[in-house]
Amino acid sequence: MKIVPVGALVLVMAASAAMGQYKPVPLNDHTRLGQVFEASKAVDRLWVSAPSWSDNEGGFTLTVWDSPARSTRFAKRVFTNIRDNERIILQMPKRLPAGLYYWEIDARTGTTLVGLYAQDRTGSPKACAYLDGQPDPTREFIFGLTLPEFDRMDGAAVLRALGSGDVDAIRIACRQLAVTGDVRAVPMLEPLLHREDTGFWARYALERMPAGRADQTLRRALGTLRGTALVGVVNSIGVRGDRAAVAALTDLSRGDAEDAAVAALVALGRIGTTSAANALQRLATSIPPWPPA
Repeated sequence: MKIVPVGALVLVMAASAAMGQYKPVPLNDHTRLGQVFEASKAVDRLWVSAPSWSDNEGGFTLTVWDSPARSTRFAKRVFTNIRDNERIILQMPKRLPAGLYYWEIDARTGTTLVGLYAQDRTGSPKACAYLDGQPDPTREFIFGLTLPEFDRMDGAAVLRALGSGDVDAIRIACRQLAVTGDVRAVPMLEPLLHREDTGFWARYALERMPAGRADQTLRRALGTLRGTALVGVVNSIGVRGDRAAVAALTDLSRGDAEDAAVAALVALGRIGTTSAANALQRLATSIPPWPPA
């Protein structure tokens, strides 16, 4: 890990905590923003999460196309006065069969900021974000699909969906678990943490589970995951304020994986206990003075 001056370290921690996992992308800086997506089953609705920077005034048009070439249009709707972080839902006139599609926002209205949330790409290699018609293979926009057969699942159906291998069904099940907090699902969520296409959704569900088994699962993952997946788990532990993870996070903050080390420092700050504060203080005193003598 690079040695960071204490002042800069504090700034990095504050910025990382404020930004979280998602990065807002304003449509104001572009003509259009879009996303290729793969539906493994029939789809009747699509949603996107739209930041409006608390202005609640901007708008855009959301359209579903056959591809980025935009030859065939399947659904279109104009949205105005979008509330900050509102979930924008587009109903399909007819269910889309399984396949590869493309959605896009354009035609911005209003005088203030409005856009989409993006994250590092975790889904299908075929699916990525598009900015002004050009692919960005490093990231994807936050969106979701509603599959008719999984629209409302009981507890047993959620567990079946988690074990189905169907990414769309897993995403819907994880969103439902984030509401119900059914701890019976924890053992089935653990292996999903290790998959590139489901890791985010498994963390999303686990973050909102009651304390106990979910915390243990996330702590175990610290020793097995690497890269972006590890950073995501560290962020989730920080969000949950898991006091039992302080020692593991302290060790991680001293490691060579810089992204994970910075995430561990932020997580310790979020946990905010005396032991976490002491760990941060010890780390701070181990850093040479700045500027160098």
